[in-house]
Amino acid sequence: MYVALSNIDGDDSSLDVQTGEPSGRTDLFIEGQVDTRNNDVITVEYGIEQYFVSEGRGLDIERADDVNVRIKITRSGIAAIEALSINGED
Repeated sequence: MYVALSNIDGDDSSLDVQTGEPSGRTDLFIEGQVDTRNNDVITVEYGIEQYFVSEGRGLDIERADDVNVRIKITRSGIAAIEALSINGED
């Protein structure tokens, strides 16, 4: 499945879920795999669910008030975590 992302920096950002590959008009999309289906709920994995952190840093991240994740998405829709920002610090 593919999720097309539009205007992600603006106030009116939107998501468009597609089962086939996005058309050439879609500039940015992320590819996901359906993990589970339960009635009307579908769980999708995008390859960014886990991130390795150095020993001793995990608790700092769990206790942080503000954690931001920078994602890099290839032209083919494959996503990877590029960096974490914890309380405003890289």
